[in-house]
Amino acid sequence: MVLRRLPEAERRDDPQPKFTPPEIHEKLGIKGMPAIAASKIKYHALFIAGKIWRFMLEAKEMAPTGRAVLKVKRLFAARMRPVNLGLTEEANSEETAGKSEKDFLELIKKHPKDYGHYDSLGKFYLADSNFTDARDIYLYLTSHASSNSEYWARLGFSEFKLKNYEPAAAAYRKSVALDSGQPNRYYNLAQSLKALGKNDEALEAVNSALSMDPQNFKFLELKGRLEK
Repeated sequence: MVLRRLPEAERRDDPQPKFTPPEIHEKLGIKGMPAIAASKIKYHALFIAGKIWRFMLEAKEMAPTGRAVLKVKRLFAARMRPVNLGLTEEANSEETAGKSEKDFLELIKKHPKDYGHYDSLGKFYLADSNFTDARDIYLYLTSHASSNSEYWARLGFSEFKLKNYEPAAAAYRKSVALDSGQPNRYYNLAQSLKALGKNDEALEAVNSALSMDPQNFKFLELKGRLEK
């Protein structure tokens, strides 16, 4: 596949990376697939719920901040039908819209030492829901640029979508260890841990997400489910 046919990429972060999975070189190749326009998921329920609780607070002459907001939002989280609690997307699909796999492969062939092009191909696979090839790309990238938290997060996302929850949780742990300021990654870590039945650890992770974004409805919804 791609990496087997391309020159060896320069190893920037790790002089001797711990591993380069051999299956990557076998599975990634030039397929010439047509461009697939990616679509973005819009959470209308989340938007509407936010409008409702703001209206309620204003009716009661309450400012939409602080503990009062959190209490009302938790009330909605418990009583409304659940919103989509899937993982937060790890790649912007607009970046790859209108491009084909071949476009990214050609860039990699021209610039084999630029990991950004590998990342773009990985994002293309994520937007196309091709999580197997995305996982292989990010296994390669995390083995060659292990200090990049985004690569670990996208690896975790791919593993989760493939229902490989243990490696998904491990990848998200690595991501938040490298960059602890991303609440969505704590949320995704919580989802991975929840899938493993580790609800106490999942609750701890979602609480970390809420400490940075206390009014996020998805975070509150997941916290409510875990507390139940």
